[in-house]
Parts: sequence; C-alpha cells; structure tokens
Amino acid sequence: MDYTHLLDKVEFETVFCEDLKLYDVVNILNNAEVVMGLHGAGLANLIFCRLGTTVVELFGWHYSRE
Repeated sequence: MDYTHLLDKVEFETVFCEDLKLYDVVNILNNAEVVMGLHGAGLANLIFCRLGTTVVELFGWHYSRE
C-alpha cells in the first residue's frame, strides 16, 4: 500500500534518491529538517544531513532486533 499521500497532508515531500544525481541528493538532504525512510541501506545518505536533522526510521511490523 502507498501511504505517501498522507505525508503530503503534513507538507512532506517524497523524494526517491535513486532517481537523482548525487549533487541533488546531497543538496536535498543537507537542507532537510526531517528525513523519513525505511530501515536499510537507503538511509546511508543520512551522512549528507546537517547536525540536528530529525530522522524517522520506519520498520516493518515483522522486524525484530533479536
């Protein structure tokens, strides 16, 4: 199911970094106040965020840290 329309209501912008050039990814993440993404390697781009950026990491219902 696609829930991105719910984020649009609270002024989140959906960005797919794999569709962008590295310069654009760096620019977007460096200027982001909040970054939300699925748990995994895709969040490696967080390295481009400024100190103090809020990160929301989403986990599937079946995820277990055990």
